[in-house]
Amino acid sequence: MDSSRFTDLVRLLRQRLSRFLANGSRARAPLFATLDHICSRNDRAFLFGGVLRDLMMRGPSAFPRDIDIVVCTTNRMDFDRQFGDLGSATNRFGGVRFSANGWAFDIWPLEETWAFRNSLVSCRGFHDLPATTFLNIEAVVAELKPRPGRARLVHSRGFFEAVLSRTLDINLEENPFPDSCVVRSLVLSAKYRFHIAPRLVRYIVKQGMRIAPEQFDVLQLRHYGRVFWLGHEIEAWIRTLAKHLQLHPNDPARSPIEVERQPLLFEHSHI
Repeated sequence: MDSSRFTDLVRLLRQRLSRFLANGSRARAPLFATLDHICSRNDRAFLFGGVLRDLMMRGPSAFPRDIDIVVCTTNRMDFDRQFGDLGSATNRFGGVRFSANGWAFDIWPLEETWAFRNSLVSCRGFHDLPATTFLNIEAVVAELKPRPGRARLVHSRGFFEAVLSRTLDINLEENPFPDSCVVRSLVLSAKYRFHIAPRLVRYIVKQGMRIAPEQFDVLQLRHYGRVFWLGHEIEAWIRTLAKHLQLHPNDPARSPIEVERQPLLFEHSHI
């Protein structure tokens, strides 16, 4: 990627995140109060994944489904001391899951990220965190509270390239939830009208062909709290991708899901 385009995209994400965090609407007041509370307990906190993806694609008016935050702690006891009282539910990273006035939060220690814990990626700091995501469009982290007088830290691994190429691809294939990876890949491809890279097409076909149609409903309910597309529709879309794979094994595939396209704000940012 051209370095100037990369720099422009990083600057754009910083601007959108800053505007999002400065939004004074009443609906977001509980969100900001909770984020301030988290930063007061640990100022080495980074936003991760979906919230940054939605801000990049939809702008500061995005209303993320949940907020993922990773913090740096010296040990598990330190994390429990800082955040253990926020909620009783434990997330899959061994952290805390809780809600505050309709906003859902997941907080976990940096070193407990699944790919770090299983030695798939070396954990030397927050700059390694983007290498742990399954998809390239989620491979980005941003500092929640930047140091005074310094630009907000942003680390990525293929995220901005995905935005420019409008292509969804695998970032780290190893994942404990392959069924969810199939569903999320299809949903995000449809949501943003992204092409699907050949490697991800092969993954979706291989993993998706073994999933029963009714299980797709369960997976969507579990992850999104709603069913976007019925299981037999997703099964048909996977067969479409399988056909594409036979005819054009080295070419990206168009999203097999037909949805109304929404405006993507980064297209109008003169980058």
